Amino acid sequence: MKSSEKLKMALTVAAAALLLLVIVIYVVRDTGKNSSTDNISVEYMSGDSENVAEAGTNSDSGQADTSTAATTDSVTRTSSESASTLVSSNGTIYKDSISGNSFYPDETAVLKNIYKNVSYDVERQLSELASYFEQGNDAAVVDLVSLDRYEAMSYSLTGTSNYYYYGETNSDGLPNGKGLAVYGENQYYYGEWVDGVRSGAGGWYQFYPDYDTYVVSRHQYVGQWANDLPNGQGQEHYDYNVNYMDESSFYIQNVIGNFVDGYYDGEIYLISIGADENTKEWYGNLVKGKFVVYGDPDVEGRYPVLQARLNESDYFWMVQAKLENNRINNIIYNGSMVVVK
Repeated sequence: MKSSEKLKMALTVAAAALLLLVIVIYVVRDTGKNSSTDNISVEYMSGDSENVAEAGTNSDSGQADTSTAATTDSVTRTSSESASTLVSSNGTIYKDSISGNSFYPDETAVLKNIYKNVSYDVERQLSELASYFEQGNDAAVVDLVSLDRYEAMSYSLTGTSNYYYYGETNSDGLPNGKGLAVYGENQYYYGEWVDGVRSGAGGWYQFYPDYDTYVVSRHQYVGQWANDLPNGQGQEHYDYNVNYMDESSFYIQNVIGNFVDGYYDGEIYLISIGADENTKEWYGNLVKGKFVVYGDPDVEGRYPVLQARLNESDYFWMVQAKLENNRINNIIYNGSMVVVK
């Protein structure tokens, strides 16, 4: 055989061997990717709020419509064998998840009927308190609202939505501009008003009396207002009496996001706090108080509604009945100003 023919044959054999090697590598890689048991796929929350908004309540059963779960996007999560698991109703396995029922059901502050002999001066007290709000002196605000004369002032409005006011007014004498109002149930608002309605930037605060043994010590919202309710960007915050917290409850510390008439609306960033005072960060999405769920329910009918910031396979699960009406609770609104004579 001539040397040129030997060279040609060698090149042909080498090319065939190279082609076979490429085919083998491709098959092995593709097979490994499709057959891996370490990866699971779950439904991911959709950003299409228009489609979500169309989902409502099932009028036949009265059950919340869970069609807000996304079906268009998916993400692959990597799990470990040692992680705790929850199994959805269709067999999907969720790793590192927290089972739950709802957020801690906060109640409004209750002032007792113990102020009959306590005198108060509305204008003087609100003027004094407004100056500390203006300065941003939170410690002084807390000290004042805890005094009997301040609690007696708020108690006098118990059972009504009315308020005492100190601040700027319009030509009709209605709150307009910046001012401070006190309501029943130890609630205060300091911020902007338009024609007697809370509108613009402002803060709402509810202080729980020292004699109260309730777990919440303070509840507040600071942000944008319209129509006398939180509307726009803002932050809700809770302070707790740690001694009254229990290990089984899910306590909200902060919620940052958008609000519509007091309801969580759109993407939220939430911080929870436990009885051990450790905190955890979460993401979620709602449409006027209704959660956009991350996937199917577990075997007990609970839906994944919050996703941990540091672990995408870590969820907080909520029962179906609690998926709706998630909002800032207890705000007194649509009241009338009480003129002090």
